[in-house]
Amino acid sequence: TQFDDVKATSDHDDDDVPVIILLHGVGESGGDWTNFLRKISPPNTRFILPTAPKAPVNMFGFIEMNSWFNMYDSYTSNILEVKGMSAKIHSIVEEQMALGVKPEMIIIGGFSQGGALALYASLTCPVRIGGTFILSAWMVAPWEFSGMVKPSAVHALPNCQSPMLQCHGLADIKVPSLWAAHCAGILSNIHNNYRVKQYRDLGHEVNDAVQHDLALFISKIVSK
Repeated sequence: TQFDDVKATSDHDDDDVPVIILLHGVGESGGDWTNFLRKISPPNTRFILPTAPKAPVNMFGFIEMNSWFNMYDSYTSNILEVKGMSAKIHSIVEEQMALGVKPEMIIIGGFSQGGALALYASLTCPVRIGGTFILSAWMVAPWEFSGMVKPSAVHALPNCQSPMLQCHGLADIKVPSLWAAHCAGILSNIHNNYRVKQYRDLGHEVNDAVQHDLALFISKIVSK
């Protein structure tokens, strides 16, 4: 499956810049997140905002919408499609490195379905990147990462060492906080640099508090 690679780049021609790859939620497009990223990122940051292909989503009555992978119900997704899309995200990371971007300056993030993909793509990425953030998201294929006792192959994954931030609203009814807690339980076991932030009155969205925490998270990574 092809997807549109929409880039909102900085005015700087220098390839040694911070890069944020952000994956939107189902039904959205990459460009929807440009203004949000501009508020939380250093001015020379390159944004890579791909848009998911249009496809029918079983969970929403087979309506065609921009979707990274098919979701059959609240708990079941097409894992082959998740793996295929993750490989495309890994290719974007490799392309940026080929341009001269340091891997530790690359951040992968996502919202909702895009956050679920960002998490899976980060955990399975063969390259250790600068960091990962997931917003109002959940973990797909949790059986691949859960129940592991140190040391294990999962504990040795490169991005179980790089910073990861999970942000979730306790008032989220689309992706309930219970899903976030399940994800947090697994990540706390396998990840060495993981933090979860919960927001009491936040639904399935972002707000100023999330914006503030993300800006600090990004700044800490790119200012090393």
